[in-house]
Amino acid sequence: MESLINGETIKVDNHNSGQEIEWGKGIHLHKRMNNSKSRAEVLIPIDGSIKDLQFKKTKSNEDIHIKNEIKEAFNDQYLRKKFIIQYYKCIDRFNENKSIDERQKIANRSAETLASFFGLKPHIVNSFKKESNIFFSKFMTIDKKEILIESNYENNSFIIGRNREDVDNFDSL
Repeated sequence: MESLINGETIKVDNHNSGQEIEWGKGIHLHKRMNNSKSRAEVLIPIDGSIKDLQFKKTKSNEDIHIKNEIKEAFNDQYLRKKFIIQYYKCIDRFNENKSIDERQKIANRSAETLASFFGLKPHIVNSFKKESNIFFSKFMTIDKKEILIESNYENNSFIIGRNREDVDNFDSL
């Protein structure tokens, strides 16, 4: 989520002070602008319980500017990949008691919701799905080393590697 911070602050909350933060109960990214010109805020729902972005303290057309700024950040492949990994780590904390399959479905639904808020193109949505396949395919070896297993159902194969770069670049090696 670091990629969406540019002189701003983001927190994950549900605005239910004193209550446990629980998936499906209004969890959102709360982005606040910290510059002297604006104190605008946007609440970006991530758990499907709220159906649209909520803007606060915005001046004329500032909501459009904020939305476009976020959309533009997703167009940068490096920032997008960094965001997606951090985003899935955040989402996964709320769903650790669920199966891997269910956690991946939740992450993909959340990513689709996020994409719909910002009108993201299909290739960006696909990058969310690709990263979820990798994120939810991490395993630990007996000696506590992490390995990745990426499945390719189209050609009935999978790739095992010690790090993301090895898995991503397997065909070009």
